[in-house]
Amino acid sequence: MGKFKRFLTFGLIASVMAASAACNSQTTTEQTETTKGEGVKTEAPVSQGSSQESTGEKTVITWWVWASTDIANQMAKAAFEANPELADKYVIEPVLISSATEVVQKFRMMLAAGETMPDIMMFQSEYLSEFAQEGILTDLTDVISPHKDEMTMGAFNLVSHDTKQWGFPYQIKPSVWVYRADMFEEAGIDVTKVKTTDDFIAAGKQLQEVYPESYMWQFNSTQFPYASLVHILSGNGGSFFDEEGNYKLDSDPGVRAAFEDIKKIYDSGIVYDVVADSTDQQQGFADGTVASDLTGTWIKNNLQSWAPDLSGKWEEAQWPSIGGGVPGGEGGSMFVVPANSLNSEGAIEILSALSLTVEGNLNAYQERSIYPSLTEAIEDDLLKQPHKYMGESLYKAEAEATKNFKSFRYSPKFNSEVDIIVPYLAQYLQGQATLEEALSGANHDLTVQLENAFDN
Repeated sequence: MGKFKRFLTFGLIASVMAASAACNSQTTTEQTETTKGEGVKTEAPVSQGSSQESTGEKTVITWWVWASTDIANQMAKAAFEANPELADKYVIEPVLISSATEVVQKFRMMLAAGETMPDIMMFQSEYLSEFAQEGILTDLTDVISPHKDEMTMGAFNLVSHDTKQWGFPYQIKPSVWVYRADMFEEAGIDVTKVKTTDDFIAAGKQLQEVYPESYMWQFNSTQFPYASLVHILSGNGGSFFDEEGNYKLDSDPGVRAAFEDIKKIYDSGIVYDVVADSTDQQQGFADGTVASDLTGTWIKNNLQSWAPDLSGKWEEAQWPSIGGGVPGGEGGSMFVVPANSLNSEGAIEILSALSLTVEGNLNAYQERSIYPSLTEAIEDDLLKQPHKYMGESLYKAEAEATKNFKSFRYSPKFNSEVDIIVPYLAQYLQGQATLEEALSGANHDLTVQLENAFDN
């Protein structure tokens, strides 16, 4: 624990000083258009933090999100419907940030410059260990911990670090397998019988006998998605480092098994090798090139955007065992309240109505199919109704996936670790390095460049 604390104290200071030097405390005046909605401003300056501005008697709550301002608008609507008094007190100002990584980069810069923070930030779980300390994020233990017994263990663990809670759960991301039910039926594939890596490959070959240009999984072999690796390692217990933070990639059985099975699947010819977030990738989901994908529960919202005409044809199931274990999940996202936001009390009120009430949970599910954090909400009949896009398969698949959810152990240096590990995995996939060369090379570079997962 001592090593971890030292990293937080000195590593964060170093990072914010570097960020400050890079930006010279400058801010941008770039404007981003947001989605209109009840109680929502239609323009939000990207660089602004919290605002003391009031609209009538309402306090403005600045809410950073990525992907779409719909997230803030719809989650605010869910909270306001759960507690109508909040709509009389607050107005939401969504701020669209380009990505989860960009949120963290901007946060570091604002910390370095001493700027006032937004009131609410959407935050990925892999970054929590870097910032979970008083003076940076608001300690929410007194708000969250009384509800521990009401929450799923996955949701509670998502926002926890070092015995304290630092966020409100938004979306845990259990592992799910999505597939084209119509194509699988035509090919005679029964997903309930696909239990292992070999079963998955055999099903892919069976699919290609009927659909020669279709694939069972999609990823870019030169930039393997770290989230997929995390899914696998969460299931088999693999880790990049030991309890002391010493890197052990070349000796960890879970990491080795993950590398081996990823290559085995890739070499079988059932993977669509495509760049993430590209037009080709999205089109692949719409035109049948991608007939299934091993991913997380978040994919359902993307599918509705990428392939709106395929409603009722995509369904969900459980991952097979890949790398020697059934994958648990990739972590998830939460809403945090920066320590020096101007309107932290309002932010906590809104997020409590959203995340800690059954009605807020169910409203969020209706708005964006966000699986509830509260066990009572999970048992509601609303979740058992056929999903508007995924049909009847979604409830059973996500209930089982949530029950199986397990977290991967992230370190504060996770992004730097991935930058080193993924290129070695790419060399292995493309036959440019043996398994031993890839693992030992990655471990060498981790040790030389990062020294220890916890020490700065």
